[in-house]
Amino acid sequence: SLAPLFSGDLSLFKLWADTKHVSSNWRSVKEFLTVLAKKKLGVNFGTFVGYSTLRQEIMGSDRRDLTHNETNTIKTLLRTALQDGALGLSLGLGQAPGKYIPHHEIALMLEEVHAKYGVFSVQLRNDAEKGSESVREIIRLAQATKIKTIISHLRPLIGFENEFVKAIKAIDLVSKRLPLYFDSYPFNTSLIPIVSLLPSWAHHGTPDEILAHLNHEAGVERILKDIPHYGARDIVLLRFDKALHAPIMTIGEFAE
Repeated sequence: SLAPLFSGDLSLFKLWADTKHVSSNWRSVKEFLTVLAKKKLGVNFGTFVGYSTLRQEIMGSDRRDLTHNETNTIKTLLRTALQDGALGLSLGLGQAPGKYIPHHEIALMLEEVHAKYGVFSVQLRNDAEKGSESVREIIRLAQATKIKTIISHLRPLIGFENEFVKAIKAIDLVSKRLPLYFDSYPFNTSLIPIVSLLPSWAHHGTPDEILAHLNHEAGVERILKDIPHYGARDIVLLRFDKALHAPIMTIGEFAE
């Protein structure tokens, strides 16, 4: 999420958009919504509090558990953001840094969401070979908190259809007594930053830290060893650095 953003630093979002010409003249969710209210938007707009944004504002890209003081600070920031008008808490467990956030830490933050009647929107920790296990993790959180919970883009992946079926059955078993939901999209492609194709350890940290792995011989050797197999014709590049002026092409065509 783009708020709260107390450092004013938009570098976290470089993987998703060109931020060079964006001036962040807000810090809190309240200020962010005030800025947007001055724009003539053609759609209704609401925002969750992105947990990774909160966490990285406090502790950077460190991969470790929160200290007691950091926990209290983030809970306070989350509480204020919800009071300012955020709809709830959103969390992507499928990629760094969310992938490394422990279950007990999420449960602590959901106490604040519960107190403000907010919604919890979450991307699974693993939606492929451990899809049903990841869904059960979210079910446990929903059972413990009774918060309205939405699993983001739950869908059957090619080769892991059985995991999807088991996940749906697990949700069905609890759906009558828990406010647990999921959304899905009706097409067979995903739009992701290309960094997501790297092994999880290699796309942890800031964009500059990620590039350091790619510019280091030992890092490249480890990436080539750990990277999953992707079909060069299955991945289409949609947006390039403006200096390249490249047409839409597959990653295989780009490599050639």
